[in-house]
Amino acid sequence: MGRNKYTMIHLIRTGEYKQRISLALKLFRVNKYLGPLINFRYFVKGFLIAKKMPKTKVLFLIYTPGKVGTASLYYALAECNIPVFHTHSHLFAEGFYFFYTYFRTSTKIIAISGKRPILDQAISDFCQNISNYTSPWYLDFPRHSETEISDFFLEKLPFYKNEKSGWIEKQISIIFKNDDFETLLEGPLTIIQNKKNLQLWLFNFHDINLSLHRISKKILLMTNRDINIKHLNASIDKSTSVIKDIIHYRLEIDETYCRLIDDVLGA
Repeated sequence: MGRNKYTMIHLIRTGEYKQRISLALKLFRVNKYLGPLINFRYFVKGFLIAKKMPKTKVLFLIYTPGKVGTASLYYALAECNIPVFHTHSHLFAEGFYFFYTYFRTSTKIIAISGKRPILDQAISDFCQNISNYTSPWYLDFPRHSETEISDFFLEKLPFYKNEKSGWIEKQISIIFKNDDFETLLEGPLTIIQNKKNLQLWLFNFHDINLSLHRISKKILLMTNRDINIKHLNASIDKSTSVIKDIIHYRLEIDETYCRLIDDVLGA
């Protein structure tokens, strides 16, 4: 089985890890000062975009982690000229909600988000973005076999536990802050709402077809517009589906990674 030359084992054997650590420490020192400025930049960006949104009674915010099937919903809303914005950023959302909390309180904001198992989400995200991995830390897709690419994913898998866990909890705290809210179930949808015109429609990725159907019906009742949701990013259409199948197969037969799966999914 081929291995990529930038594995941790290779770095330790050659001593290159010392150079990598030195560079990482330098970047960390810089980021210590730039980080707050970058965070504030995203907050301001969210505030300014919210300010530019049209004044309307209802505004949809596709505010969600990546790879949960909401891009299709965003385009369907935009094509029908229904006010909508799409973001994966908590910092952006904080600026967005800050504007509507203090400057446009009459607008009802409906955030829509999906939940997907962390491991499944990580595999989908990795496969879709393979072509963007061009630095020496990653794999250059055209030059490596599917097995080598799956090797690389398995090496970085433990990091997804910390990167992806707690996303929805953070989202709820940004939308509702310290307000009281109630949770309702409407078929496959979980609707969380407070008394200040804020709602979160939360669906399970594994019920996505039923969920999107339910969402489209609710939007029809609210806006009198019948949206046509197309699955733009269906994995069956992706050239990387072979790599995804290899990763799933290897995870099933490797006991080490089976234990790792339990850790990741238990986050």
